[in-house]
Amino acid sequence: MNAGDAANISNFQVLDVSGFGATAGNGALDASLMATAVSGVSISTASTAGAATLLNLGSAVTVTDSFDGDSSSLVLTHSAGAGTLAVNFADAAKVPTSETLAALTSTGDTSISVSSLGTKGAANAITNLTETDNHLTTVTITGSNAFTLGGIHTNTAATATTA
Repeated sequence: MNAGDAANISNFQVLDVSGFGATAGNGALDASLMATAVSGVSISTASTAGAATLLNLGSAVTVTDSFDGDSSSLVLTHSAGAGTLAVNFADAAKVPTSETLAALTSTGDTSISVSSLGTKGAANAITNLTETDNHLTTVTITGSNAFTLGGIHTNTAATATTA
């Protein structure tokens, strides 16, 4: 998608980034080119192919990860420069399968909420959560499934490490 054909893409608010990412040869997707503000990101049929970079999303973004055994990476920015992020783990497999966001990098989030749901017995995780411009003040974790947060990083000058 580029500025020339962006007007042909409208009437949706959720992008499914299954299989999208740097190792698949994809560059960043600039959501500001679309007619409708993107407020949702879905990972439903496959892990991302390396880091999937999505620029200029709406101010309140929800990421829904429902792919069994996921190990995706996302880089997100908001069009207004600030916003909030909700991450929902919602695997519906009959056999408990853990879902992991290996790396979640965002810019401008003042708060991030995580809902760890899915098949009973599954454990979900974000290995590294990085907010790049030091706006993050609150991370809230809810849900009925176990959840592991490997590390939160709000200083881009620091090296990300896990606990």
